[in-house]
Amino acid sequence: MLRARDGELKKTVEMELVMIKRERSSAQEKEKEYLQKLKELEILKSELNKRVSETEHKVRSDIQRSYKDEDYDIHRRKLALNEDE
Repeated sequence: MLRARDGELKKTVEMELVMIKRERSSAQEKEKEYLQKLKELEILKSELNKRVSETEHKVRSDIQRSYKDEDYDIHRRKLALNEDE
C-alpha cells in the first residue's frame, strides 16, 4: 500500500514538474515577445519624434518665410509711396 502511494505521489510530482516547466517555458516566450514589442515601440517612438521635429522645423521655416515676405511687401509699398510723393 505504501508503494502504491509512493507511486501516486511520484506521478503527481512528475506531472506538477512538467506543468511547471511548461509554464516556465511559456513565461519565457512571453517575455521575449514583450521585449520585442518594446523594441518596436521604441523604434516607433523615435520615428515619431523625428517626424515631429521635422514638421516643427518646417512650420517654423514657413512662418519665418511668411514674415520675410510680409516685410518685403511692406518695404516695397513704402518705396512706392516715397516715389509717389
